[in-house]
Amino acid sequence: MPARLGQHGTGATIFHLHVGEGRSSLEECEARLRLLISDESSSLPGSDTDRIEQGLIRRHPYSLDGLWTVPLSRRIAEKLEVRINNIRVTLGGIEEGWLVYAVQAVQLATGPNLLTLKLDDEDEEIGLENDRKSISISIEKIELDLDRQRKSS
Repeated sequence: MPARLGQHGTGATIFHLHVGEGRSSLEECEARLRLLISDESSSLPGSDTDRIEQGLIRRHPYSLDGLWTVPLSRRIAEKLEVRINNIRVTLGGIEEGWLVYAVQAVQLATGPNLLTLKLDDEDEEIGLENDRKSISISIEKIELDLDRQRKSS
C-alpha cells in the first residue's frame, strides 16, 4: 500500500484479502471492512469542499505518529463501489477518516477473498469525465475486522 485506484484514479482495482478464520468461526463473527483512502486531486483549486475527515496513516499500529490522508469528497466516498467476492457492500459510515462497510459472514471465504474497488469514470454526477488526468485516488490501508463479541451482543 498505497495502491492507485484503477487507471488515472478511476476504474477498478482488485485486491486479494486473506481470511484465516474457519467457516464456523466466521459465522460467529460480525465483520466490517475499513478503507483509508486519499484523494490528492481534492487539494486542487476549485475542488469540492464537502470532505470527509482526515485519517491517520500509522507507521506502526501501536504509535500515533504517521501521515494524514488527503480526504475524499463525500460524493466520491458515496459513489465508490466496493465488492467482496463480487457481492456489493454498502457504506455504513465514516469513522475518523475510514470508510466503514458492514460485511456478512456469507460473503467471506476462508483463504483468499476478492476485494474490488471501482469508481465509475463515466459518472457525470461526480464530474470525473472532464478531468480524468487530475484524479489521483489511492487506497492507503485496508482492514477487515472480525469481532465475535459484537455479534453475540
